[in-house]
Amino acid sequence: MALGIMNWNLPPSGPSDEYTQRAQTAWIPTVLRQAGVTEFRAYRNPHDHHLHVMVETEFDSLDHLNAWVNSDEYAQLKNELAEYGATDISDQTWDASPVVPLPIRPT
Repeated sequence: MALGIMNWNLPPSGPSDEYTQRAQTAWIPTVLRQAGVTEFRAYRNPHDHHLHVMVETEFDSLDHLNAWVNSDEYAQLKNELAEYGATDISDQTWDASPVVPLPIRPT
């Protein structure tokens, strides 16, 4: 399991209708089409602090995650976010811990 995380700030006026439509019809479907994607989640910061949005995309391998992060589609998605007013766009790549390679759930 490997995890890709993206964060960004929305414009001060909030997301436009066009931003929301683009997210639903283009950006999210593009992510879900990538090889090895097992899960996608999106979050909003409820306290209106720095970094309003965080998305997590889980991949079945670090190789698949790296392929996505290094793709032209990923670069285009980040550019489009900026065109729609997103700022402070950042990303992180995480791989499974050797100590806890699979999720542990309470019993």
